[in-house]
Amino acid sequence: MNINIRVISVAIFGVLAIISAFSIRNLKFSFDFEQFFPEGDEDLEFFQDFIREFESDDNFLLVAIRREEGVFDQQFLERFHDFSIQARRLPHVTACQSLTKFAYPVRTPFAITTVPAIHID
Repeated sequence: MNINIRVISVAIFGVLAIISAFSIRNLKFSFDFEQFFPEGDEDLEFFQDFIREFESDDNFLLVAIRREEGVFDQQFLERFHDFSIQARRLPHVTACQSLTKFAYPVRTPFAITTVPAIHID
């Protein structure tokens, strides 16, 4: 009896994984915060007044770079890192983030330090 439940669980998980894999192509970003408020809501009116007065805070450009051979190549990562650093010099750019500059915090016995997410070398 337990084997049947396990097989059924694995089969359901497999079907859901396949459906998810095909559905990921339709994944989209939506930064329209107004969709979270019902029509005629006073909080929506406050939000719209705020945006009119101070502008929205979602002014950014997302650049995705695809490489058929894969991204874990030292020369490619160095060029990508240089691109992200040079992008800071563009007019109206206040910050630039990239995977080659991303680091995550690690607690050590002495202090909290950061470790790069990707080592270029």
